[in-house]
Amino acid sequence: MASPLSALDLYVSPTGDNGAAGTKDAPFQTLGQARDHIRKSGALGKEPVTVHLAAGTYYLPEALRLTAADSGTAEAPVTWQGTQSAEGKVILSGAQPLELSWKPYKNGIFQAETPEGLNIDQLFVNGELEHMARYPNYDPKITVYNGYAADAFSPERAANWKNPAGGYIHAIHATTGVATTTGSRARTRKTKSSTRAVGRTTARWACTNHTAL
Repeated sequence: MASPLSALDLYVSPTGDNGAAGTKDAPFQTLGQARDHIRKSGALGKEPVTVHLAAGTYYLPEALRLTAADSGTAEAPVTWQGTQSAEGKVILSGAQPLELSWKPYKNGIFQAETPEGLNIDQLFVNGELEHMARYPNYDPKITVYNGYAADAFSPERAANWKNPAGGYIHAIHATTGVATTTGSRARTRKTKSSTRAVGRTTARWACTNHTAL
């Protein structure tokens, strides 16, 4: 009779430490660390592996790349499983948390400097999607882009943009053209708290930090 395979259990927690052993009492912090540990352990294809993810949000600065070999075999599979608890559920997020210093701008609007090189087109504050600096201003009563203007990227308006990189021009190509411009520097009526930014690949031309709000 064949002897049963031993098993490897690894644990990951958002509050863990990648320098830890990956045990229940000393979990890793990232999924990438767990993957790399499995690859180096010699367990792939030889014994079942289970990665236990504690409840919480795991921010992924880049895609978690898994190959066919990372799945193990039918007899010795690799299983990734989340653990629901009173703390909530497991969330894998491509967002980037931001620690921002909010300052009054004008007319009840707050503004904050974002890290250099940050490229985003969505901003969430306390879990709510906010409207980024744009021209014309957001209008929930207008169906098309919630507001548009023929001069959204006219030479005269573009001349006022502080740094023409990192924003977006949204346009509908038709007989009558409409467009909006969206800046990448966060301005919102919310005060500081839990803030995260979500990046998305786009082919739109960029124009950042226009002055008109």
